[in-house]
Amino acid sequence: MIGKPLTQVVSERVQPDSDEPEPGEKDFIHRVHVQLSAMWGIGLLVGVLISLAIIFSLSVDVANGVNTVVSLSLSAVLLAATFWMGGGPATAGNKPPHPRVEPTRFNFGGLMSEAIAVPVLFVSDPIVLPGMVVPIALDDAARAAVDAAQASESGKLLIAPRLDDRYPTYGVLASIVQVGRIAGGSAAVVIRGERRAHIGSGTTGPGAALWVEVTEVADTDPTDDTKALATEYKKLLLAMLQRREAWQIVDVVNKITDPSDLADTAGYASYLSDVEKRQLLERTSPSGCGC
Repeated sequence: MIGKPLTQVVSERVQPDSDEPEPGEKDFIHRVHVQLSAMWGIGLLVGVLISLAIIFSLSVDVANGVNTVVSLSLSAVLLAATFWMGGGPATAGNKPPHPRVEPTRFNFGGLMSEAIAVPVLFVSDPIVLPGMVVPIALDDAARAAVDAAQASESGKLLIAPRLDDRYPTYGVLASIVQVGRIAGGSAAVVIRGERRAHIGSGTTGPGAALWVEVTEVADTDPTDDTKALATEYKKLLLAMLQRREAWQIVDVVNKITDPSDLADTAGYASYLSDVEKRQLLERTSPSGCGC
């Protein structure tokens, strides 16, 4: 038991905790018990010194009565301080009180929803953003993810960028449009990117696919500044498309009114690198997309 405070040893024997410690909980428990042990040690030492002073200053009968009062008073103070430091009776097992969880703002100013488990497919090309409809070659990993998504209740899978520098923190929840063959005879799946999702921890799921827990990021109302920037970007984008006589794409862009959706059209841009497209996927607001 070297290094473990006596109060912690007693607490674990009296009230064992079978649950796995939450992040940071083990350190919290140890810190509280170190403080409690130090407080009781100093308090009892002070009590002994006071008792000795009383014994040498008063008669035996009076000293006994005074020492009893002092001992009870000191014990009451130490017990009250113990309950206060440990969080009171509700946390007598010395668990830190659970903090009040607030919605966390992530991508595009949205609120995080509850975590869901989905199969994940990591791709290096293309980098998929919400709103994009793209084909993806059906290798073994892609086929396993597609099969798992089609067998799931939601029918969704997560498409996440796989670049060499680091693990992705965001991906796109996507639906399966069609599975078939593309020009040349290769098998492929056509997916439609729908919403950003923050990637959490890995989890288990049916089939051979990889599964992760994700939290979907909902959009919030854009600010006036964001709307103004989106209007300017839309003018530039339409002018460029008209010079290239890409009239079908012009019609599609003309129908886009949401700044987030408009910013995500940069996912088709050949002049953006994969790293820049990933940065766009992870941007906290469409005004900062730099596209």
